[in-house]
Amino acid sequence: MKKCLLVICIIVASCNTFKNFNSVKESISNVEVKTKKTIKVDNIVGTVYHLEAKQCDSNPYETADGTNLKGKDINKLRYVALSRDLIKDEFRDKLHKTKGQWKGKFSFGDTITVISDNKELCGKWIVKDCMNKRFKNRMDFMQDKENGFIGKFNNITILKEV
Repeated sequence: MKKCLLVICIIVASCNTFKNFNSVKESISNVEVKTKKTIKVDNIVGTVYHLEAKQCDSNPYETADGTNLKGKDINKLRYVALSRDLIKDEFRDKLHKTKGQWKGKFSFGDTITVISDNKELCGKWIVKDCMNKRFKNRMDFMQDKENGFIGKFNNITILKEV
């Protein structure tokens, strides 16, 4: 009798486990997998700029998004300026006479991934500034004049996950 009762308990317990397993399996199959969308722009020309009035404006330590960089270690920040055709800013687009120059894919504050043959450029950068309106499909890497890298770089790709 005890053996029969033990066998019945085992069967009931395994049935409940199987039932719970099926409900977990059903809930897992109903979960939607969300994939991230990536914005990609190829063939960007990159250059380097320094925080000085002749390369920026009369207030070189203030970026286009309002960040004040006075006294900061510029090279550690990894900030970039993009040409206006790459920046999306509806407010600035309404202010300027030349419409459409602020209709890009990236916003101030976005973290972008830079892909390049030059290893110093590769990695994450933050969009903090914009370039003069004469530039198109370009980016500037903010660097300290004494300790930063210099140069002109072709065939850069920038990515942003949305």
